[in-house]
Amino acid sequence: MLKFLKTESSWTVVDIGANIGQTLLKVKSINMEINYIGFEPNPVCVNYLYKLIAKNKLNNTILFPVGLSDKTQLVPFHYYTDSETDSSASIIPEYRPGSTLKKTTFVPVFDIRSIPQIMSMDKINLIKIDVEGAEQEVLLSCQELIKKHKPYIIIEILPVYSSENFIRKKRQDEIEDLVNLLNYKIYLIKKGFNESFAKLEVKETIGIHGNILDIDYLLVPGIVTFN
Repeated sequence: MLKFLKTESSWTVVDIGANIGQTLLKVKSINMEINYIGFEPNPVCVNYLYKLIAKNKLNNTILFPVGLSDKTQLVPFHYYTDSETDSSASIIPEYRPGSTLKKTTFVPVFDIRSIPQIMSMDKINLIKIDVEGAEQEVLLSCQELIKKHKPYIIIEILPVYSSENFIRKKRQDEIEDLVNLLNYKIYLIKKGFNESFAKLEVKETIGIHGNILDIDYLLVPGIVTFN
């Protein structure tokens, strides 16, 4: 996707849900001069990220050791695996019905509007959101930035699976309403061989489905058109 969007060295990429640096390394593999700003609330992941940044001498790289939400507060952080860097951990209670809760800690989340270093930036070109159910809160927090910069947004939205999954369906509907309000279009990122990027498929709605491959979306400002 980064290559498809013709990412340049002058770009600023905001990574919300940095985990252990998967997106960071992909961004820097495109061009080391890209400005990268990461947000991650898991302290174990944050510790690893600082070491990763130092070891690889990554310049133009800023890490905020917090999550993002529409309120600044301490929130429960729910783990569903035994891994300390659990990429499925979520601040949304009951987001994974039927999954065994392994443990709960507390992490800080900030409203991005309270971070002047971000709000005063000249240009943000791309936002990546991978926050295990908290997409709505992140979009609400970032809506002023989105209106100002009109960035591309790569976002993971996990399947609803069935109409009985009321929590996910309600949150998905509210995300779609917010995307429409921001005058953005939704494209499903279809995967090809080895789950690599294959093509974009325009979506009027995300709908109810159970395909775990169809979880990554590109949100595009209404002024942009792809052939």
